[in-house]
Amino acid sequence: ATSLASSMGEDAGGNGDETHATDATTTTSTKHNLSANYTTTTTNNNNINNNNDEDQQRESRLKSLLPTYLASVTKIRMIVLAQSRSIWYLLPRLMYKAFSPMYREEERTMGPIREFARLTCESAREGSPLALLSRRS
Repeated sequence: ATSLASSMGEDAGGNGDETHATDATTTTSTKHNLSANYTTTTTNNNNINNNNDEDQQRESRLKSLLPTYLASVTKIRMIVLAQSRSIWYLLPRLMYKAFSPMYREEERTMGPIREFARLTCESAREGSPLALLSRRS
C-alpha cells in the first residue's frame, strides 16, 4: 500500500503526503467497519445460540413431559367416560364441581395436558399450522 501511495503521489506531482493521509484514514475507517461488523456478527451469533439453547431446553422439557401427557390423556378419557355413566352427569355442573371427587381428579389430570399444550404452542415452527393457530388467539 505504501508503494502504491508513493507512486500515486509522484504521478500527481506532489510529495505524496496527502495520499498517505487519505490511505491512513481509509485504513482506520475500514478497521472500524470490520470491528463493527464483527461486533454485530458476534451479537447475532449469541442471540442465535441463546435461541437454540431455549429451543433445546423446551424440546427436552417436552420429551420428558410426553409420558406424563399420554398417561394424563388416557386418564382424562376414563374420567369423562365414568362421568357420562354416573349420577354427576344428571346433576348441574356446579354440584359436580363442588362435591365430586372426579372433578378434583379431572383438574389434577389436566395440569400436564395444559403444560404440554403450552410448550408445544411455544415451540411451533414458523409457518406451521400450529404456529398460525397460536398467532390467531
